[in-house]
Amino acid sequence: ALIFGLGYRVDPVLFFLLQWVVFSASTLIPSPGGIGSAELSFALVYNGLVPSGLIPILTGAWRFVTFYMLIALDALMLTFMGLGSSYNKPGDSIPEITEEITI
Repeated sequence: ALIFGLGYRVDPVLFFLLQWVVFSASTLIPSPGGIGSAELSFALVYNGLVPSGLIPILTGAWRFVTFYMLIALDALMLTFMGLGSSYNKPGDSIPEITEEITI
């Protein structure tokens, strides 16, 4: 969608398969969130398809949409969902388990 929005020709099936390659390659380096490997694999895969001057911009926009924006939305959801919890009130304690487990 990013590349199409810039006016370049896009083959949806090819780009879907390339995204699969990028996401698969980003798991090869075991870092939190694939930091570094995701950006490198995106740049290597799309290097021949778009002008090289656009690669850093597309990489940053792609990474924001597919990773950082989702983390920010999750943080907001957890914050708002936690406001109504009875365990977040001052002075409340976590209930104890009273059942006894036998083996």
